[in-house]
Amino acid sequence: MATPRAGGTDLPDAVFWELRPTPAGSDKLVELSPILDSLAPAELHPATTEAALDGYAEARLVGLRAALAILAFLALVALFLAQRIPTRQPGAPDASTRA
Repeated sequence: MATPRAGGTDLPDAVFWELRPTPAGSDKLVELSPILDSLAPAELHPATTEAALDGYAEARLVGLRAALAILAFLALVALFLAQRIPTRQPGAPDASTRA
């Protein structure tokens, strides 16, 4: 039984739950072949299958862009904090006090 979904897709329930987003932090990388295998028994119109695959690919790109943005932000924070690393060992005499 197909349930109308947001965005005008009417994927069958079994296919929808197979393609649903996984929680953040799950390191599960899904290739397209299992998705195609799960869509095949549903006998969907080729345009619907293509739309599901396009949506999946777009979701993966959005996730990749978000991860790269977070990584860039963390790199900038690390550069800022690296300026606070001491340039001399604690307890060593100052260069100005040496004779």
